[in-house]
Order: sequence, then structure tokens, then C-alpha cells
Amino acid sequence: MATRKKKKRRLASAKKRAEAHSQGFERTTTKTPDGMSYFQLKAEGMKRIDILPYVVKESSRFADAGELHYEKTFFVHRIGPNGDAYVCPNRTSNKKCPICEELNRMKTDPNADEGLIKSLRPKERQLFYVIDHDEPEKGVQLWDISYYLFGKQLDARIKNSEEDDGFDMFFDPGEDGFTLRLGIGERSFAGRAFYEVETIDFKPRKTEIDPELYEDLPSLDELIKVEPFDKLKSIFLQTSEDEEIEEEEDDDVPFETEESPKSSNVKEEEDDDDDWDDDWDDD
Repeated sequence: MATRKKKKRRLASAKKRAEAHSQGFERTTTKTPDGMSYFQLKAEGMKRIDILPYVVKESSRFADAGELHYEKTFFVHRIGPNGDAYVCPNRTSNKKCPICEELNRMKTDPNADEGLIKSLRPKERQLFYVIDHDEPEKGVQLWDISYYLFGKQLDARIKNSEEDDGFDMFFDPGEDGFTLRLGIGERSFAGRAFYEVETIDFKPRKTEIDPELYEDLPSLDELIKVEPFDKLKSIFLQTSEDEEIEEEEDDDVPFETEESPKSSNVKEEEDDDDDWDDDWDDD
């Protein structure tokens, strides 16, 4: 009588689960330095923070490589059944983005769903290094927030100040820098509450920030997760990357495979709309 060969099964690692659970939620847009937590706005009222500088590694329209800067601007698309955020390679790093290419195609289609077009548009976010005066024991934290919930107000406050106020150098870690006093308000969208910065005051810093807190911080440029084109496309289409290879051989693929003037950029003016309603904070 023939014996049946026992089928060998692959076992998932219990250690992998334990380590992943201890690390908490894995973000799809940013990396986290070891031991660092994320700063969040959790309630209405006043909040005092210091924003720390970092060394720019990738030049942008806001700062040149080698300069000290205070924020990293990046753009995200919300895709998939859960509306997960993924960094837009086009608007963030001037690389090809399959979602932007599809957006450009949809804009030429008179039957395209306007609601879908809006939902796929790249949303502007910013990353900061901050110290929370209410919880100094947490040390330096990362703050990932929609431009419309903080950065827009900060830009306006600096732009409308007097030159001799020195607010444009508020992130100087020395005595010439400023602590930000934020007035926090609550808003809601689709039954979900979130918080935004309503007012910003600049308070002269009484003491310098300890250089040990910021001198060895990774550049914020290095903390942005930009997925490869094929991987991002497979996430967008909800397919495997192997399936994508087969689909690309089909003439009916709805994405452009060559660079062209119309695929290079999604119109920037779309980001000037006040999209706070669908650009709420993920934290």
C-alpha cells in the first residue's frame, strides 16, 4: 500500500508578528527614526512647540541642498479600498507617477467621474521635527500634518510679519529662534473629529536648544517613502506586480508608458483649493 507523502506547509513567524505589533502602525508615507514617536494635536486649547532644523539633502523650490530648513513638503494620493495614503513621486520627487498619469488621462475623458478625479488628486502634507513643551520627556518627535491644518497658517503669519520681527528664522535653535504658541481648534468631517491650528504666536526663546537634540537627526528628505512606479501602480490597480508585467504588454493599458508634456505634472493650482475636508490628519 502506497504511503501518502506528508505535505510540508510554510509557517508564518510568530516573532515577525510580535515585533510588528510592538512597533505599532506602519506608515505608508514616512519612515520613523529608531525610538522616535509622532506628535499629534489631541485637544482644543493652547500648545507650545519648538520646531527644529534639519540639513536638506535634496534641493527643492523651498530650500537648497546643504541648507538648514524646518519642514519637508510632500504630496500624497489616497488610493485603494481604505483610502490609504501613498507619496506622489511626481509632485514630491519629480518622478513618474502612475496615479498622476491616470488623472491626466481622466481629465481628457468627458465621461470621467469628477468625484473620483478629486479623490485621486495629490494632497499637500508637511513633515517637521518638533519638541512639545507639554511632554518634553518625549524628546524630538515627528509631526506629519496636512498643509491646510498648520502650514498654511504658518506661511501667512510669516508673510504678513515685519522684516525686523525675524519670524522667518523662527526655527533657529539658538536664542534668536522662537517658540510657537499654537491655538488649536476642533473640526469634523464625515463624523470624524480632527484638530487644526487656528492661530500662531511667536515667543522669543529664553534658552538655546541643546545641540544634542538636533545635530544628528536624519534629514527629513530621507524619511519620505517614495514607492517605485510599478509597485505604486500595482497598489493603485489592486493587482500583483507580476500581473502588472503581463498587463503592460496589452495595448489597452490606461497608463502612458512614455514621458510627455501632459503627463509630467498634475496642475498645481488644484492644490490651492481648501481641501481640508478630505485632507484631514491621519494620526
